[in-house]
Amino acid sequence: MSVWTHVNGSVRVDGFLYSRENEIKKALGKIVNYDDDDWDTDLPCGSEGSLKYTVWTNPDESHIAKHTINIFGDLRDYNDSESIKEWFESVIKKLNPFSIRDAVLTVDVEFGEMFVYVLKKKELNNEDELDWEIIAFNYK
Repeated sequence: MSVWTHVNGSVRVDGFLYSRENEIKKALGKIVNYDDDDWDTDLPCGSEGSLKYTVWTNPDESHIAKHTINIFGDLRDYNDSESIKEWFESVIKKLNPFSIRDAVLTVDVEFGEMFVYVLKKKELNNEDELDWEIIAFNYK
């Protein structure tokens, strides 16, 4: 019997003036499908492909909420929730946590544990850099 890991999440990226859609897609990684020849991607992959995502760009250029990223997928033969958390943290870091308003990701390992990962902004440090972390809620 296959082990499935179900993932669902959303990230809101704030900004003005220009679209960051290409930068966002580069940070997330290339989507891989079952029948693709090239599986070289940073996205977590099961035996039938990678996680998927969509990037929505707000058409209202005067609004601070510039992009919403929807992350989703069902990874077959995959049960490593920690590596999904590490990937999520790397995406946040690449996009600069200062520009991210909210970020949440649920990871449900079928017949196992469920995790909810949330971006927690702390404060500006002495170098005017944002201290942040991904906090995890574990449900058994």
